[in-house]
Amino acid sequence: VIDNVSVPKPYAGFPRQIEFARMNLTYTVLSKRFLRGLVESGSVDGWDDPRMPTLCGLRRRGYSGASILRFVEEAGVAKSENLIDIRQLEACIRDHLQDRSKAGGAPELSSLLLDTSLGDEAKDAIRVGTLCGFASECCELMFDAVSGHGFDNKASCAAAIAGLAAVDRKKLKYDVYLHLAAREEVGCVGGRTGGFDIAPDIAIVLDAEFAAFPGIREDKTVKRGKGPSITASPVCDKYLTARIKEIADELDIPLQKIAYAGRTGTDTDVLNISGTGVPCVLMGIPLSGMHTAEEIVDLNDLTRAAVLIKEFAERGE
Repeated sequence: VIDNVSVPKPYAGFPRQIEFARMNLTYTVLSKRFLRGLVESGSVDGWDDPRMPTLCGLRRRGYSGASILRFVEEAGVAKSENLIDIRQLEACIRDHLQDRSKAGGAPELSSLLLDTSLGDEAKDAIRVGTLCGFASECCELMFDAVSGHGFDNKASCAAAIAGLAAVDRKKLKYDVYLHLAAREEVGCVGGRTGGFDIAPDIAIVLDAEFAAFPGIREDKTVKRGKGPSITASPVCDKYLTARIKEIADELDIPLQKIAYAGRTGTDTDVLNISGTGVPCVLMGIPLSGMHTAEEIVDLNDLTRAAVLIKEFAERGE
C-alpha cells in the first residue's frame, strides 16, 4: 500500500517490522488463551495469582525483578521456536538470593550441625554447639595397608623424609632442600612461597594420588600397592619424568602412569612458573578414601617412592 500512495510520509524510509518467537518454558503453559480460561473460570485468583506464569504472579511467588531480568538476558531472543528449561529460571533466583559476600568461603561454624540420630535422650548429654570431630586412629590393615586420618599429605611427607634420610651425603653433587608445603588445597600457597624463597633448579613434587575408590572413575585413578604414580602433564618436565622412569626401570620399581591435560591440582602448578620457572616431576602416592576420615595407603608404595627419591638425589643430573 505504501508503494502506491502519494501521501507525504512524515518519516524517513519504510516502516520496519521484526518478529520474534515466543519464549516457551518446560512444564509451563504460557498461552494467553489458556491462561485467560483459568482466570475467567475462577481456577486462579486473577492474573497475579502466584501459580500463574505472569510477571506479577512470579513477583508474588517471591521472584525478584533482578532475577527475572537476568533470566531474560541469559535466555536471549530467538526468531525460531525455542524451549527453555524451567531450571534455568530457578537457577537465576538461587544465584540472586545467595549472599555474594560469603560465596566461595567456608561456612560459619554455627551453621554446621551433626545429626546424632540418638533421639530425645541425647538432648541432655549433647548440647547444640558442641564441637566434635572424627576420632580415627592409625591402624594396620591386611596386605601392608594402613588406615588413618590426614594421610593426604602425611604419606608423601613420610616418604620424602625417609628417602632423604637414607641419602649418602658423600654422593650429593648439589644442595638438597626438603620443603613440606602447607595450604596446597587452597591455592598452593606454601608451594608458591617455597618456590620463590628456595628458588630451586629442579623439583620433585610428591603428593597423594587418587586410588581406586567407590564413586571415582577407574580411568581417573591408580591402584594401591602397584607402585607410585608418575604424571604426564604440560606442567611436568619431560626430561625429569623420563629420568625417574629410567631409575625405576633399573631398580625394578613399578610405576603407574596418569595424565592431566592441564593443571594437576598440586604444587607443581605454581612451582612450574615460580621465578624464571622450575622444571618439575610429579610423583604420587596412591591413596584410597582421599579427604575422608579413613584414608588408606600401602606401605610398599611409600617405600618405593622413598627409594626413588634417594636414588634420584644421589645420582644427580
